[in-house]
Amino acid sequence: MLGTAKARGSWLLNFSPWTGWLAVDEFDIFLLATLAGAYVKRIANYRTSAVTQAVDFFPVWTAVIGMAGLWGLLRGFADAGSFSMNWFADYTESSNSLRVFKSLGFALLFAPLLHCELLRDQAKACRLFASGMLTGLTVVAMATLWERAAFPGLIEFSLHYRTVALFWEMHVGGAAIDTYLALASPFAVWALMQARRPLSWLSAAMLTWLVVYASLTTFARGVYLAVAAPLLLLAVLLWIQAHDAAAKVLYARMRLSPWFLGWRTKAGAVLLVMLVMEVVAVLGGGSFMTERLADTGKDLSSRLEHWKNGLGLLQTLDDGLFGIGIGRLPANYAARVPAGEFPGQLRWNTENKPGNVARTYATLSGPRKRQELGGSFELTQRVYLPKPGRHRVFIKARVPTDTLMELHLCERHLLYDRACQSAYIHLKPVFVNNLAVWQPLMVPLNGPQLSHGNNFTPRLSYGSSKKRRSTIKSMGYRGF
Repeated sequence: MLGTAKARGSWLLNFSPWTGWLAVDEFDIFLLATLAGAYVKRIANYRTSAVTQAVDFFPVWTAVIGMAGLWGLLRGFADAGSFSMNWFADYTESSNSLRVFKSLGFALLFAPLLHCELLRDQAKACRLFASGMLTGLTVVAMATLWERAAFPGLIEFSLHYRTVALFWEMHVGGAAIDTYLALASPFAVWALMQARRPLSWLSAAMLTWLVVYASLTTFARGVYLAVAAPLLLLAVLLWIQAHDAAAKVLYARMRLSPWFLGWRTKAGAVLLVMLVMEVVAVLGGGSFMTERLADTGKDLSSRLEHWKNGLGLLQTLDDGLFGIGIGRLPANYAARVPAGEFPGQLRWNTENKPGNVARTYATLSGPRKRQELGGSFELTQRVYLPKPGRHRVFIKARVPTDTLMELHLCERHLLYDRACQSAYIHLKPVFVNNLAVWQPLMVPLNGPQLSHGNNFTPRLSYGSSKKRRSTIKSMGYRGF
């Protein structure tokens, strides 16, 4: 049921949008608990032949991939100077190497368990694995429907809104949903091929239609190719299987009755027409994808330049052979590529004063060189809206020089704002004994009424603050 775990774990078992944790999260606890329980059970049954073979399962390719991953992890720590665990670390710190490595590490730990189940009962193991992938696809498809209905609209394809479903990793963009759909979509087709009854076939057809909708509304050109390619490969493999002599007999006995062929052929034709209509509606029913297609040449040029800059980071023979270290691309790219810096940075600090309780606060920094990036970096926080109306924000801020700051309260899923109440404040420093002190501020927000949505498509809300313009490199905020 790994497909289910991944789709649900990205949201239901991961509270990163609330906690701000990036390197480790609650989903890791779930996976570790699953591994612990499974291995304890396997050790208790070690004497069975299947389990013994599974424990001995460690082929060469597994060892090579595992060693390469561990070496990359160590190189990442070395490139960062050392490993330090920070709950609120960003993508430039050493713990980002651990964050990137976790997927490979968990996959290698689960491989012997999957192998054990295949040895025990191959058909059952494959069936359960496929069921898990289908359940995960269903979760992603339903999340896509909620997201589209709650924010841009189910049939609104002109707004610049790209579906991200429940993949919290896409809070700064990325391709998490793209990869998942590319790997999981063939299981929807498999479900269609395996369906024996009209009801089960109808369920698989509806899931296929929703998966295509989710893929289309990502408006990612790479997703279209990434999803189409494995589906084409699956079709070829099924064709080869259907023309195998042994498979022909089995196929004829199990499926190809006149009644089966009759309704299935007609239903397949209807599904094909619906899929074509869906593609035409999404791609032709709005201007967003038209704009993206028109920008393909420009986007490709910028990405080629980005890849060229990335390859330019490999300056030594060791770098060329082993890479600069897992998870170290963001930090190195920002530090060594001209115009590649981050628009800002967030750091958590602790302030200790004699006789007072230690206080923590956040320091928000703007760009170091490219001042045109100012205001592009936000500190965001999930908030609860008790009732509709105008809202106020209470903050404590400390600035050593004049600073313009933005505050926003928005209806947002992860990437895009639907509606916002905002305020722009001009902060001036207050000094005591030549030291800047904290200033408590109650700031009213202006803008449209914010809504929770309805019971079927509730909307989430974010509060954010960012530095608009300042002559300083950093400032701190507390209480927001």
